Amino acid sequence: MAVICGPATETLTLLAIRDWETEAGEDLREMRQTLYERGPKPEGTMSVQAVPSGPGLPGGAIQALVLSAMYAAEERLTITTPYFVPDQAVLTALQSASRRGVEVTVIVPERCDTVLTHYAGRAFYTDLLEAGVRIAEFHGGLLHTKSLVVDHETALFGTVNLDPRSFWLNFELTMMVYDNGATEKLHARQREYLEQSRFVDLATWNRRPLLKKLGSNMAQLFAPLL
Repeated sequence: MAVICGPATETLTLLAIRDWETEAGEDLREMRQTLYERGPKPEGTMSVQAVPSGPGLPGGAIQALVLSAMYAAEERLTITTPYFVPDQAVLTALQSASRRGVEVTVIVPERCDTVLTHYAGRAFYTDLLEAGVRIAEFHGGLLHTKSLVVDHETALFGTVNLDPRSFWLNFELTMMVYDNGATEKLHARQREYLEQSRFVDLATWNRRPLLKKLGSNMAQLFAPLL
């Protein structure tokens, strides 16, 4: 979906070296030092920031970044995520953005490969829909994109889902881009997803079968672990 080139690749190389040292136990300090001393040379007009997260790194850093992006939105906030199990902080940020006039759209797959995650995520639909958040369920095949577009100049994409595991347990990497052209290209891809999605209607959602409501409520109890 996205190709990273230019000076930003040196940062990604350093992160790959660090991961290799952690997993393989090898000492690659000379390689790291060479990259540090050389340093990335500015090139082009696009600003890109690589944000690693996971065990051994400052806790909550990626969640703080995502929340900051959500609260910074002024016009639109469009999110694509295969696994959607928002914690209270993310839920509040989405509701707050919508209520202050931001067009908030969350694109999720119609079917999730994990049943518990599928039902747990849908337990939050009512609160979001009542706040004016648009929820679109993608039915055009596999949805594996993780992206967040804020207004017209800022975008995040990478491996992070909107769930507790991505924020606190998994090793993840997020690219943050500050560029109008790149942001619009990513948003164009999100619009393609929307063309193959169905928006969830609050009235229809509230009339879903009782067993599905119970299933979501029970799955929600496990949300902090998903």
